[in-house]
Amino acid sequence: MNKFLVLVFMACLLFGAGRAAACDCVGPRGKHALVNADLAFSGKVIKIKYLDNRDQENPEPRIIVTFRIYHVWKGEPKKRMVLHTVLNKWTCNGYWFKEGEEYLVFSHANDAEAAKMFPKARNTFGVGPCGGTFPLADAQGDVKGLGAGKVPI
Repeated sequence: MNKFLVLVFMACLLFGAGRAAACDCVGPRGKHALVNADLAFSGKVIKIKYLDNRDQENPEPRIIVTFRIYHVWKGEPKKRMVLHTVLNKWTCNGYWFKEGEEYLVFSHANDAEAAKMFPKARNTFGVGPCGGTFPLADAQGDVKGLGAGKVPI
């Protein structure tokens, strides 16, 4: 009986740890994240368009996220910006954006592989969980360190 419990415990550790630790990273923040970003802005998610079933896990659902922009630190200061990414559920791809929430976003141009996921879109931008993107409420120190930024006209 004890061997059985030990095996069950070890199986839980082995199979549970992979999913829990898949996106456990410490990436750059603030000015350090700005260096690697192609776009950097703060804004509110006003729309998430799911291109796949939002409940699917493999591959994670592709999403198109539209933001109303507050400030821009890198890139053209537009009133709206769109990201093409995946809804991160357990991998280190995409991000877990929520409609109506505000974020500090550090985005990058999608590489050829990521761009294949969005065949009708050109020159798309994506985001990952380790690139400095955070809910705006948790990033006030980062925003302060970035300075005023540009306000879209």
